[in-house]
Amino acid sequence: MMSIRELLAPVKTRAEAYRDHGTPGLHAPQDRAKLLAAVEGVLEVHDSTDAIMNPGRHERLVKVCVGCGTDDGNWQHWPCPTITAVTAALGGGE
Repeated sequence: MMSIRELLAPVKTRAEAYRDHGTPGLHAPQDRAKLLAAVEGVLEVHDSTDAIMNPGRHERLVKVCVGCGTDDGNWQHWPCPTITAVTAALGGGE
């Protein structure tokens, strides 16, 4: 199985060629579709859900990531680092 970086390399090369030469090339529509599908897949895995913290008298609802966890077995608060990185790359949170 190819790594994500190996799969992304030709797309990145074509994007750089477009930047340098202004010609989108034949692969542009396929590249866009693949990149959008990849981001949508990440967003689906890293969706948020409500979780009860400190059950009992002091319980409260918090948003957590359904795709992440921490090394000690706890939930990762949402937005998780993955969602934060995608949001920043898309220009959000400025």
